[in-house]
Amino acid sequence: MPRRVTFYSDGIELVGYLHEPADLKAGEQRPAVLICHGFGASQDRVLPEVANHLASAGYIALTIDYRGFGESQGPRWRMIPQEQVQDIRNAITYLETLSSVDRSAIGIWGTSFGGANVAYVAGVDRRVACTVSVVAVGNGERWIRSLRDRKS
Repeated sequence: MPRRVTFYSDGIELVGYLHEPADLKAGEQRPAVLICHGFGASQDRVLPEVANHLASAGYIALTIDYRGFGESQGPRWRMIPQEQVQDIRNAITYLETLSSVDRSAIGIWGTSFGGANVAYVAGVDRRVACTVSVVAVGNGERWIRSLRDRKS
C-alpha cells in the first residue's frame, strides 16, 4: 500500500506517494526510482501502475505532483519547466533522506513532458544513476506552438 509523503521544494509543500517492496526488511537498502508525470497531469494517472510494478520488482518507487498540480501546493496549473526540474531534484534529495534507499542507486522515470524534465535533470544532476524517458517532448517550443490554433 503506498504511503503519502510530503517534502518541500523552494518552500512549497509537494505531495508524493511512496511505494515500497513487500519484502523490504528493516535496515535494508534498495534502489529507488522517482516517477514524474507529464504536461498538465497529476500523479494519480498512470504513475501508480508504474510504481506498483517497480515495487513488485524490488524497487522503492516515489510518485510526485509538481508544485501547483494534483495534491501539491503552489500556484495552480502554472507550468514552468525549470520549477519542475527543481521539484524533481528536491524529490531526489527527499529520497536520499530515507534509510531504506540506496543513495548510489536512484533513478528517474518520466513520461511526456515529464520525460523531457527527467532527461534534463539527468544531464545536470550527478546523483541520477539511470533515466527512463517515455514519449518525451524533444522540442518544447515547437510542441507548444503545435497545440495552438494557427488562426488565432
